[in-house]
Amino acid sequence: SLAPILQAIASLRARGALAAGQVRLRNFGRLSVADLELAATLGVADALDAAPVVPYAEGIAQLAAADLQILLGYGEHTLFVPAKLYDYLLAGAPILCVTPESELSAMVRATGRGVAAELHETHAIERALLDALDRRAAPLRAPHASDAAAQYSSPETARQLATLLDALVSHRP
Repeated sequence: SLAPILQAIASLRARGALAAGQVRLRNFGRLSVADLELAATLGVADALDAAPVVPYAEGIAQLAAADLQILLGYGEHTLFVPAKLYDYLLAGAPILCVTPESELSAMVRATGRGVAAELHETHAIERALLDALDRRAAPLRAPHASDAAAQYSSPETARQLATLLDALVSHRP
């Protein structure tokens, strides 16, 4: 759910730290009814943009052009790594990962590509949104942390799996 993001936007607007129209959440695909209703209730429906699904290469280009990529975990669940993480790492724009402390949040931090906040950490989510706006005003992107992200690449994970399988086979009785 986009609820933590929507609540942060509403809170920033209420305090005058964010103007209407200053932030747009673009989602490729459908938005949930619950998110649409919450956005309307909070008065931030104008911040949502439901775009149609686009071809992969175009989607990566859109992500790369984003001020901030929002990566949501699976509610309170852990032990899940959404496939989107790899697309977000490839795109290179900063990531805000909203999830309980987990493997996913550790991976995002370890790559140097973004920050993680738990679902209830509205202040941290607000800070990430404001930092993205600051970067927009002074668009110097942080250098890619490609060495850190490389550990999650297909060649590297295949190498790690092959090493593990070799070790398992070599220890058979």
